[in-house]
Amino acid sequence: MAMKKSSRSLKMIFTLYFATVSLAFIALLCLIWLAFVLSLNTNLVIPANQTEQKLQRLDKEIKQTGRFKANRLPKDTTYLLLTKNGKIKESTMTKKLQQQALASYSKKAVNPSDYGYFMVFKPKNEIAVVNYQLKAHYSIAWMNRYLPSVSLLFLILTGLGTLLVFSLVTILFARRLQRQLSPIIATTEKIAKQDLDFAIQTSNVKEFNQVLQSLDTMRTALRDSLMHSWQLEQEKQDQIAALTHDIKTPLTVIRGNTELLNSTDLSDQQQKFIQYSLKNIGQVETYLQQLSYLAKNRQLQDFHPENINLAAFLEEFSQDTQALAAAKAIKVQFFNTLSGAQFTAYWDKELLKRALMNIVSNAVEHSSRRGCLQLSYSLQGEAVLISCLDSGAGFSKEALKKGTLQFFQDDKSRSRTNHQGLGLTIADNIVRLHGGSLKLSNDKHGGAKVEISLPLITPTKDN
Repeated sequence: MAMKKSSRSLKMIFTLYFATVSLAFIALLCLIWLAFVLSLNTNLVIPANQTEQKLQRLDKEIKQTGRFKANRLPKDTTYLLLTKNGKIKESTMTKKLQQQALASYSKKAVNPSDYGYFMVFKPKNEIAVVNYQLKAHYSIAWMNRYLPSVSLLFLILTGLGTLLVFSLVTILFARRLQRQLSPIIATTEKIAKQDLDFAIQTSNVKEFNQVLQSLDTMRTALRDSLMHSWQLEQEKQDQIAALTHDIKTPLTVIRGNTELLNSTDLSDQQQKFIQYSLKNIGQVETYLQQLSYLAKNRQLQDFHPENINLAAFLEEFSQDTQALAAAKAIKVQFFNTLSGAQFTAYWDKELLKRALMNIVSNAVEHSSRRGCLQLSYSLQGEAVLISCLDSGAGFSKEALKKGTLQFFQDDKSRSRTNHQGLGLTIADNIVRLHGGSLKLSNDKHGGAKVEISLPLITPTKDN
């Protein structure tokens, strides 16, 4: 896989991210400062010392003219006009502020953070005390009333602007990294689906390309491994199919000659031997049929799901189980929580019946005569749970791990050896075809337990 020469390292990308955030923050501060300067030039914001400067000019004017004119005061001030004797002549201050103004005139300390600042004017035969605030403020009254102070407003704007800049730059770089990650995500998804015949895309990030190169190596190795495994499996299936076909011919000859021999005059002991031979020939034919099924089991052309009535299917299966168990006088107990419920399942009826009967057949085989067999049916979400518990010796630890493997025989827990370990294998394969699962366990009171979970709707091959 050829990598792009213009790829960048993650270190460079994060350095660029930091530089972008820093430059954007500096640009934000410049914009806020420009907005502040414009607000000063347009008189929207009054500087903190502007009122004091106007009052100083007014003081010079009063000293020259000897007259105090209230309409000459800045709009954001209040005043207290006294006579020479100290009596209040007129005022725009509140009573409390008047007291502070008199205290300031008397050279007493006044807290400017609470009451602001005071300036004394001495026109002819009068004394004027003017109160003003030494802080920036708005030239529009309602803005002073409803908006935060000028300094606080610009601080809030700086904070919000910083958050906005950081968020926008982060989202921008995150989207860029996400686009560079898309080849890795696409590659892992295809590998997970075992779609290994594709060309891996590249990224503009050096480290991502290294990951992609590793994934490409893994994809190639996995593809070769799967191809080798598939070829071995195919060869095994072909060998099983060929062996099954080859055995049928001599077996047919043996059956034919045995049946011909059975039609002749034979003693009772000879008849007994003939019947025993025919029985075992039939058993071998059953094994051959199972081998033939295994040879083509993974091919979905034999898988034909259709809508079936769940209650009717379980009833038919229950009847077949009772008939099979009757041969050994085994009592079958049913626990059906689905009785009366109307459900439709999308299953291959014949395949599932075969799988379930294989499980029941094993349970009957390994249960003692006049023993007990428990079958339970229940619904869990969108899946049907079918449980089969026999009264035998249970599974060994090895059988719990390998019970569904092809040709596995567990002579430690199963006393009989006249089976080839195909029943649970066939059942497990059929259940998996339906998107379900098969679980082996031992009941705490004894006996082997097989649990099957089957979705009501079988997933299709495309899904």
